[in-house]
Amino acid sequence: MNSKLNEHFVYTYLISILSLSIVGPISFSIIEIPLTLQTFVLCVTAYLFGWSAFVACLSYIVLGLLGLPIFSGFVANPQILHSTSAGFVLAFPIMVLVVQGLKQKAQKQLGLKISLFVFAHIALIGVAFFINSLLHYSFVPTNYLFSVLLPSLLVKSVAAAIFVTFIRRKSTKRIS
Repeated sequence: MNSKLNEHFVYTYLISILSLSIVGPISFSIIEIPLTLQTFVLCVTAYLFGWSAFVACLSYIVLGLLGLPIFSGFVANPQILHSTSAGFVLAFPIMVLVVQGLKQKAQKQLGLKISLFVFAHIALIGVAFFINSLLHYSFVPTNYLFSVLLPSLLVKSVAAAIFVTFIRRKSTKRIS
């Protein structure tokens, strides 16, 4: 049984790190709302895979800091911790922990999943602000926060909730 758990952890870790590295850096806009898929992937993998997603998140940050082009826009940015993005990158694991910690309460209803992912995104922004304050880095302007970040997190939260609901339904049908 233990080897089955280890095997499952390795598989879900690999899916998580590959998703973060390949899908996460994709950036595009929908009606002037810029979207990156990093937090979408973090929400989905945290919800579906638990601790392996947390370890993948930490690995993703380390690999990006080592210079792999896996941050938003497929950019290699080892200096990201010396920028206003530092708080966001360092807060990614907190976002994963929020999703993991609260996902049991959002198993059944799509609306609860959306709320969970919105809350996780808001936690990410709050922790990023706190980290940037500690590091004496500026934070995104208030108008950008409300006109760009919040709409973006809402779109990603709805998309992540729909995606995990679809995946759960498909996996439940295959099992039965």
